[in-house]
Amino acid sequence: MRIIQLGNLDVTFCCPNCRTTFEVSTNELKFKDGEWFINCPLCDEKMVLRSDTFVKEFLERRERLKKEGIE
Repeated sequence: MRIIQLGNLDVTFCCPNCRTTFEVSTNELKFKDGEWFINCPLCDEKMVLRSDTFVKEFLERRERLKKEGIE
């Protein structure tokens, strides 16, 4: 089997500060200090992806494959 292109997921967030609901591609999430996060496009509140989600496992697997040279 050969991976041609790594996949992507869309994630919906609801900002606890301004109640804006928005969707982001997992490619848009940022990683720093062991956390995947995104800032609200309206109020700039930082929202961290919960550690027990399928999406976090997906992102970690994708990063491992990138390090192995698969893009």
